[in-house]
Amino acid sequence: AKIAAKQVNEGDTIFLDASTTTFFMARELKTMRNITVITNSLRVIVELEGCEGIKVISVGGVLSHNQSFVGTLAENSIADNYVASKVFFSSKGITAEGGILESNEQECGIKKRMLKNSRHKYYMCDKSKMGSVGFVKLAPIEEINYLISDEIPTDDLKAKFDEFEIEIITD
Repeated sequence: AKIAAKQVNEGDTIFLDASTTTFFMARELKTMRNITVITNSLRVIVELEGCEGIKVISVGGVLSHNQSFVGTLAENSIADNYVASKVFFSSKGITAEGGILESNEQECGIKKRMLKNSRHKYYMCDKSKMGSVGFVKLAPIEEINYLISDEIPTDDLKAKFDEFEIEIITD
């Protein structure tokens, strides 16, 4: 989360998904000025509420059990109304063969919309998620621009990142 927050610059409009990592990233962003955060995470909204210099936009929709807005209304809100310079997201796991994988179909739909409507894509993935699988395909590896992680990926994943010229940021 700290590494990801360093990638945000004054003037940026960013998407934050409803992952735990983006919640902790929001805490790191609280002192920033002149940024816009678009999110489906109620926890991120509450964390950034009242922060001077940060405009927070909720995508709306149905509030899920994990405090995120999901469903067709949320997906269409993103698709029809918002574009961001950067998206920061996480998932259940990533494999060289399957790509970026999720275990929640509703969250996956939101993340796909965020990815489609953003210019730079930052995938936040700690070592425990490398090689882990989910049953919903979120995105192919080549769709991201940056991997933010606590360590360099294993050889098979590293080869994929190198093949698609994805920058790996570890600190």
